Parts: sequence; structure tokens; C-alpha cells
Amino acid sequence: MKKVIFNDDASPLWDVQPGNAVNSLKELIDRVIDNVPVDIYTIECALPDMCEYQTKAGEVVGVRLGKEAEKKHQRLRGVRALKVEGTDHLSVYVDHLHSRNIKCLAEVRMSDTHHPLSADSHGCPLFTLEHQDWIIKRNDGAPEVAMDYSVPEVREHRLAIIRELIENYDIDGIELNFNRWGKHFNRNEAREKIPVMTFYVGKVREMLDAAGKIKGKKLLLGVWMMSTVEECLNAGCDPEAWVKNSWIDFLVTGDYNCTVPDLPIEQFAGFCKGRCDLYAQMGDLCGGVWRNKPVITGRGLAQDPGKTGYASICLDNAEARGAAKNHYHWGADGIAFWNIACCTGSRGKKTGPEQRARMFEWMNQAIDPEKVDKNPRIYHYLPLYKGMEKLKGSKKNYAVVEEMHSPMGAKRGQVLDFTDSDRKVFKFRMADGANGEPVNATLKFRLINWNKKNMLKVDINQHPIPKNEIKLFKDLDNVEIKAYWAEIKLCDFSGFKGDNEIGLSIVSATGVPYMEELIVEIIL
Repeated sequence: MKKVIFNDDASPLWDVQPGNAVNSLKELIDRVIDNVPVDIYTIECALPDMCEYQTKAGEVVGVRLGKEAEKKHQRLRGVRALKVEGTDHLSVYVDHLHSRNIKCLAEVRMSDTHHPLSADSHGCPLFTLEHQDWIIKRNDGAPEVAMDYSVPEVREHRLAIIRELIENYDIDGIELNFNRWGKHFNRNEAREKIPVMTFYVGKVREMLDAAGKIKGKKLLLGVWMMSTVEECLNAGCDPEAWVKNSWIDFLVTGDYNCTVPDLPIEQFAGFCKGRCDLYAQMGDLCGGVWRNKPVITGRGLAQDPGKTGYASICLDNAEARGAAKNHYHWGADGIAFWNIACCTGSRGKKTGPEQRARMFEWMNQAIDPEKVDKNPRIYHYLPLYKGMEKLKGSKKNYAVVEEMHSPMGAKRGQVLDFTDSDRKVFKFRMADGANGEPVNATLKFRLINWNKKNMLKVDINQHPIPKNEIKLFKDLDNVEIKAYWAEIKLCDFSGFKGDNEIGLSIVSATGVPYMEELIVEIIL
């Protein structure tokens, strides 16, 4: 088995039962650890100024709004119910996880901005409302709520919260989550402010070391980072420096919210190897922001009943195995699970015993290299964040709002528009065949706005695919668009090389066809 981190965003607070708060929270924790082997469990505690534990250094979420707010925000009811029983969620997590020999870390989100700048918002801290001159400025002029770490008072306030967590709770360390939402400085100043954040991370390490000497144990420091080094630097973060200073014990890298099979793990593996553990983030979402067509059907439980299009696609076992295969091949020591806790309770449509069983199954597949290697794998590439530009000015307040880019800035999608007959390239990463070994696979891609009279030429890494080996099938699920699936069966194909490309050209076309989705199924 590979090493496993489970990130809990404190969503179980929604399902805490007043009058039975502690026991009901333990039952929710057990839903995960009874089904998936977890080495390190990280529980969200601070956002970073608004806290879900009984803080004195920060502000307890929801308290200033009174009991009436609990009707709208059920999480607040859970915080209050635990307080009535003389505790808070972090105390329950620490005690319960330690009883199961699982390490428990307190997670601090470095700049969570789910909330609007409003005194009526349970997520907006008084610290922000009272110091609005310390709020960062957005390049596009959109209103912001994230605070600027280059202001000494911001750093001091947040370090006090971290110190409180370290000194007052029997935690095994701190996790700093930089991936939610990657806004720590004015974006056009972030790179020059890198030393500021490096100093900050060093101070957290100092606090952990000092407390560890008193407690008689090594306290861990983990960081949850963006999917590329470039994104990290653009957010004012230099994880390579933190690793080389021996400050951090593990690093998680991942996309903003999706499982993506082409994480450039090697960018981090190059400086993490031999110094700290490296984890690849995986979550239940396979798709992301999208435009409404095409419609997706027929995925059973691996389809979110509350959505349509690519955003409805959840992971199945084969897709999880494909992503994990890539992660391990390019250097991951383990898997860090993200946004799973929010699906283990009663909140939302994608919940319930059947959905949990599906999630736990793919999670167990992904962390077991033997299962990954001995079962069919699917590498599924989707046009993630197609439609991001329509979110400009929205309450989501992302750091980056660019078409086909994640909210952290990485390019996360490809659309090939066949406006001419030139060869168009769709890139895909695949561990199978990376060393030149022959691979049996079925490769599929959807051609939208396609007319069956069109003529198609295909190559894989410059290896031409004979016309008679390309099968076209009408996409019967999407009657509102003209679409066909192209399928190619590859037997003992030796033309893959890890970072691959499929070349497509339309010899003659009516209309403007396009392609944006690729599926490669490895057949054993």
C-alpha cells in the first residue's frame, strides 16, 4: 500500500446531532477510517482567521451572528452542539484518531475566500472587516476579501492562531493549505514577496520544533500546494526552498478541485525525493467547470445526479487506477484524498451508502499499486474549466479567471477546432507504454459538430493510423448536437512514450467540428 493522507474540510459538522454531538461526529469519522487505511488525517480548523474550534486567538465561526444563523448554516449548529458538550471538533478528532493510531494534523487554509465581504456572512471574520486596508488588490479590479501576508499584523494574527493550535491541542502537526485559494499577496507582486512567505513558513517550523521538545515528539509540517511550480511561484510560494531548508515533512500537489491524470509530479519530485514525502491529490470529481453541451449519461453512480455535462463526471475504479498509475510513475510516494468528507454525510445529492461505497472502492484501488497494475486502467482527459470566463466577477472570487485555466492558473483543457485542414495536436500523459513497451489499448475521442461525410486522418506520436482501423459511431446520447465517437483498437502498439500526442486533421469538413475529450483504456 502507498501512504495515505485524508483531508477533512470539517463538513461532518453539518451532520453533528445536538444532544449526541460527540458520538455522532465519531460515527462520521469512522465512515472514512473504517473503509480506507489512513496514515495522516488532516482536519480543517482555521480559514485562517475564522476558526471552527474554540479559539481565543481567532474568531469562532458563527458566534457573532447568534443562534438564528444556524437555520441557514447547519455547520454552525454542529459547532455549538459540541461546545454544549464541553468540547470542539478538533478535540474529538484528535482523541478519536489517536485511539485508532492515526496521526491527526490541524489544517490551516492560508487564504480561504468562499465568503463575501459582509458582516452578515458567517465566513467573513471581523479581522477582515476591521482592517479592509489590508485586503489584497485584484488585477482585474474585482472586489476581494483575502488579506495580504506582506502586512506584519496579518502574519502576527495568523501565527497566533497556529501557535494556539500547536500548544493547546495534542495534534501531530500542522498542514498549511495554500491551494485554497492561492491568494496571499497582490498577484502582480507575489513573486517579489516570496521571501515573506518563506519567512512565515520558517516561523511555523520554529513553533512546531519548540513545542515538539516540550511534548517529546516530532511535530509534522505539511503543505498542500498547487499543481505546478509555476502556480506556486505566482502565488508567492517557493516550496522548493522550504523543502531544502528541511522545514516540511510532506508536500501535496494537486489541481484546484479535480482528479487530473496529468499532474506534473516530477516538478516536485525533483526536489522532494529523499527530503520529504510527496503526495498526489485525488478527489471524486473527474470533470470541472463546463459549457452545457455535450450531455453526459450512462455512468451510473459515477455521475453526480445534481449536474449535467462534464461537471457531472465522478471517478470510477478504472479512471482512478489510470490517474494513480501516472502519479506513481512520475514520482508520488502516496495519495492525498480531497473533498471526500463533504460526501460522507447527508449534505447534497451525491451522498448515501451507495455513493460512499463507490468512493471508498476507487480510493482503495488507487492506493494499492498491485490493484492499479493488475486491473484495466482508463486515462480520461476532459476540457476542465471550459467556461471559467463566465465566472468573472462572481462570488467565487477565484485568483485566476481565465478560460480553460484552473482557479490557480494552470492550463487545464484542450479544444481542437478544425477550422482548416492543418494537423491539430491533443496532448495526453500515460504511464503505460512510457518506456517503449507494447500496449494493448482502446483509444476513443468524441468529434462534435461532425458530419459523417467528413474525412479524418489520425496519428499517435507521428505514427499514422490506417483509415480502416478508425471506427466511427454516432453519439446517441447527444441528440441536440451532431457528434460521433472515433474508436481505435491498438494491439501491441509500441508508439507511446509517456507524454504523448494524438494528431488529428480533417481532410474535408462541413461546418466547424471540434474535439475536446480523450479516453484511453488499457486492456490487460
